[in-house]
Amino acid sequence: MNGISAVSLLFEAPDEAVARCRIGFRAIADGDWVEAARQFKAAANENAGPETADWSAKCWMFSRELANIALIQSGQQH
Repeated sequence: MNGISAVSLLFEAPDEAVARCRIGFRAIADGDWVEAARQFKAAANENAGPETADWSAKCWMFSRELANIALIQSGQQH
């Protein structure tokens, strides 16, 4: 991945995004890549304000990486 980790996103998350990041983190631990991607993408979209633009962009990129992992795991190469 691009040097972005779920842990770093969780530690840097705006207060409003912590719950979604935790759910996404748990989905990664469970191997549910689709759910993890969905949670991190939602967190990015819900917190896309000027103060959190950098975090939101990282979170969105991370969600794309998770979605790619989900495709690979399902046997479909992107």
